[in-house]
Amino acid sequence: MGGDRAAAARTGKFSGRWRDYRQVINGILWKLRTGAPWRDLPERFGPWKTCHERLRGWTANGTWIGPWPRAQVHDDDTPVQQTISIDSLQALAWLVRGPG
Repeated sequence: MGGDRAAAARTGKFSGRWRDYRQVINGILWKLRTGAPWRDLPERFGPWKTCHERLRGWTANGTWIGPWPRAQVHDDDTPVQQTISIDSLQALAWLVRGPG
């Protein structure tokens, strides 16, 4: 899923219309934060199935876990709870270039 998008970004050949990364990521984060069923995802995040399938694909290929360990802050080896922001260009750059 994400890999297909990365390959398309490198070649410049996209097929179909992809939903805005920010909207999808916000939908995924809303679902994870609330624990609500996917079907209860508010319409402002787009179709629930898009968010669900994108998360499944990103989790399977390692894209979803990729930026999180580097974004985690620790205080005396204890993870600090925080809110982070990743915009759609950062998400696309991660898919195209990978970590680092």
